[in-house]
Amino acid sequence: MRTNPLNAINKILVIAVMIFGMTSCSKDKDNSNPDVETHDEVTYKGTSYPINAGGYDDLGYDEGFSNTELYLFNIKSDSDPLIPVYIYLDLFTPEKEFKGGTFKYVTGEENVEGKYFLNDAIFIRNMNIDTNKAEEVVEITDGTVKVSRDGENFKVEFDLVSKGNEAIKGSYGGVFRKVSDNAAKAKNKLYNQIKKR
Repeated sequence: MRTNPLNAINKILVIAVMIFGMTSCSKDKDNSNPDVETHDEVTYKGTSYPINAGGYDDLGYDEGFSNTELYLFNIKSDSDPLIPVYIYLDLFTPEKEFKGGTFKYVTGEENVEGKYFLNDAIFIRNMNIDTNKAEEVVEITDGTVKVSRDGENFKVEFDLVSKGNEAIKGSYGGVFRKVSDNAAKAKNKLYNQIKKR
């Protein structure tokens, strides 16, 4: 059994504060990007939750794939410790520069071609930074993610399935802020704990 992933969750606030106050998305006409319609919300177990912020981290090109991490949030304010929605996606593409596309879920154990996202994707509801607790931490075990990108303007549409076979569907578009090295290190601590659960 893995340990609780929320012991290091307070450090994720660094990411949340950095990307608070996003602006609306721009129209992207690049043919390599899919047509993505955004509604700025996620639906889970019949309830819709707003998404109002996004962040990303380009991890570079290695062994034939470039790696970009996406973070989607609902942030009430930069002083409120409660983050109602947090989604993490770890995307890979054979292109040297991340432009977007349609990404399919993989376990990380098979040989893959094309665009994919890994099994460390998560969905967290009602994460409290002050208490290091969350109402629910959900592992993603299947699905598809569509992304279009024009610089720091991203549109993300996702149709995911949880470990408990629940649908997690939604979309968000806007200016995504690049996370700092410190925020990325804090995030890596959190995901390493999640993997050990």
